Amino acid sequence: MQCIYCKKGKGKKEFDREHVLPELLGKFKNNFVLHNKVCKECNSYFGNNLEVIVGRESFESYLRYSYGIKKFNKHPTNRIIIKCRIDGDFKGALMEIILFDKEKDTWHGDLLPQVAFIDAAGEKHHFVKGNIPKIQDLKDKGIEIKGIHLIGKEEFIDDLIGELGNNGIDFQKKGSQSFPQNYDNPTTVLVKIRAQIDDINLRFMAKIAFNYLAFSQPANFVLNDSFDLIRNYIRHGSDIPDRLITIDRNPLLQGESSNHSFTNGHLLTIEWRGGPIIAKVRPFNHVTYRIILCNSFGGIYRSIKIGHHFDIKSKTISKLQGIRHIVLPH
Repeated sequence: MQCIYCKKGKGKKEFDREHVLPELLGKFKNNFVLHNKVCKECNSYFGNNLEVIVGRESFESYLRYSYGIKKFNKHPTNRIIIKCRIDGDFKGALMEIILFDKEKDTWHGDLLPQVAFIDAAGEKHHFVKGNIPKIQDLKDKGIEIKGIHLIGKEEFIDDLIGELGNNGIDFQKKGSQSFPQNYDNPTTVLVKIRAQIDDINLRFMAKIAFNYLAFSQPANFVLNDSFDLIRNYIRHGSDIPDRLITIDRNPLLQGESSNHSFTNGHLLTIEWRGGPIIAKVRPFNHVTYRIILCNSFGGIYRSIKIGHHFDIKSKTISKLQGIRHIVLPH
């Protein structure tokens, strides 16, 4: 037996079951599973280096909590940045999610202890406690300090002042602002969420696409050298051309728009019409990852037009109708 990722020949006992769609995105009836195609070594690597990070520190991780796939657990991360959008002294302040109220479909957040440096143009530059730059680093970034705003609960203020002093920045307290929210009297505020999308996210999505191809085609098909570029990218993070994986928000299903969707389930498709073999992975029907699995297949052509919908409510999997104009089954 040969693993579809490392391509090493191994005994049957060295292989694991591999879900086409990782269970961190939900559990489904009659789920698609690869048998004797992914070795334990590769499976373990993906779990520790891709899945655990995407499951905790990606925009999809927040969607998991929102749709009840996973109970919310707070994990420290610098891969997701949440900024307060209220006007005034706390505009742009950095926040963290501390609780998700499923019944009210509401996120509860808190301001991180931080320093806001105000430059000559009045712009604010926020840095959380423990990551406040030294005075020379600020100068190197072209930030001329005209004011300093400390943000956080009273218990953290002395720590912030101490860190400023250690970094050569003098702080003289001249006033205070009221904390915008607390647990006894919560305030609803708009926030801006910026999630980092890097090779970890892209390799995770490419693995779903490649698993899907391996599930739908014979093992010798995906072992073809034509897939080595995407295979090595998934397994080892090897370099790939910039346009091999692209992301867009355009709806995948016919009749949907940016303001209207038929499902919040996951969508997978693969199409091969003689040129590149192209997969599309759309978790939670939110963002489409378009993945070129190979540009030119070095073997016998076969038409591939497949697509499936993973319904996170009913936990069922159904075949999509059409690929060029995709619709959900009735």
